[in-house]
Amino acid sequence: MRRLVPTFALVAAITSVAPALGAVPPVTTRIGVARELVDGTGGRESLAGKVVLTTPRSWTRTSRDTAPTATFRLLVAPGCSAVAQVSVRAVASRSSAAARVRLVTGYSLAILSDRRRPGGWLRLVQLQGSARLGLRAYGIAAVSIGTARWVDVRTFVKFSGCTDRQVRTRAASSGLRSLLVTARPRVRIVHR
Repeated sequence: MRRLVPTFALVAAITSVAPALGAVPPVTTRIGVARELVDGTGGRESLAGKVVLTTPRSWTRTSRDTAPTATFRLLVAPGCSAVAQVSVRAVASRSSAAARVRLVTGYSLAILSDRRRPGGWLRLVQLQGSARLGLRAYGIAAVSIGTARWVDVRTFVKFSGCTDRQVRTRAASSGLRSLLVTARPRVRIVHR
C-alpha cells in the first residue's frame, strides 16, 4: 500500500501539470477528396478518399469535417488572429517534390519553412502584404501517392491585426508547419 501512494501522487502531479506545459493533444480533421481530378492526366484519373490533418487544439474549425476545404480560426496573440483554409490538389508530375513546391512559392516575402517531410517536401512562406490590409502566408506539402503522382496539401492564411514578427515566430507558424508535416493522404487513384 505504501508504494501505491507515491506512484499515484506522481501520476496525479504529472497529469495536472501537462496541460500547463502545452502538452494538450492535437485535433484530427479530415478533408474529403471525392472526385478530385489529377492535374496532368487529361481527366483520366481522379482521387477518392481523404487527407487527415493534425492541428493544435487551440485552432477552431469553422467548416464541417470531410468538407473539401477545411477552415480554421486561430488566435495568435492578443489583437492578432488569422483564418486558415486548407485544401487538396492532385497532380501528375515527374518533377521532384522540392522543385514543385519551390516553384509555386517563388514570390514570397519570407521563407518560414523549407524542408523534407515524410513522403515529400513542404514549404511555408509569408506573402507580400501589409499590417493594414492583412498579412498572408501560404504553405504547401507535396506528398507522394504513387509513381509521379502527388497530393498537394495547400494552406492559405490571412492574418488580422498581426505584425511580421507575430506571423513568423508565434504558434500560428509552428502550427501551420506541423499541419504540413503531419498531413496524411488516405486516397486511391481512380481510373476513368
